[in-house]
Amino acid sequence: TCHAQLEKTEQARQQTHAIYQDASAKLNLQLAQKNALENRREQLSSLKQIAHNRDEQGARLHKMRQQAEALQQSINQCVRAASQAQAQLPTLIGAQEQAERALKSAESACYESAESLRSILEPEQACPVCGAREHPYRTAAPALHAILAQLQNQVQQCRNSTLGAQKELSSQSAQGASLQ
Repeated sequence: TCHAQLEKTEQARQQTHAIYQDASAKLNLQLAQKNALENRREQLSSLKQIAHNRDEQGARLHKMRQQAEALQQSINQCVRAASQAQAQLPTLIGAQEQAERALKSAESACYESAESLRSILEPEQACPVCGAREHPYRTAAPALHAILAQLQNQVQQCRNSTLGAQKELSSQSAQGASLQ
């Protein structure tokens, strides 16, 4: 009977040990699954952060593309404005030079020496300077002085226009260069 009890106890111990081993294996399996699930959750969280970062970078990229497009439009506008100023410059310079020549001619006609030469001109007699026999400005010429004032004003306007075009060209060129 002692032996039978001992065998029974041994069987119970073996059964308990088997149950313990089974429970221990199940617990280890559940711990491994828990760790795998935690790893998966971390991976999903990381992927979520990566997706968020990608979306932010996409938005920044879109904004940068818009800025680059606006900048390119500004550069193109500066180039067009500089080209227009460059194209106008020769015409303006030519007009200025012509106005200055006309002004010099009118100033020469209004000088005292020209005034004294006009006073000695006689009708139908040759001019000692140019040989002309007609002398339309022999007498006082207020119209000539009015023309002189107009030409002076015109020369100043031409100078201002030329200077304005040169400044615009310089400004647009500098602005275009700074945008690039």
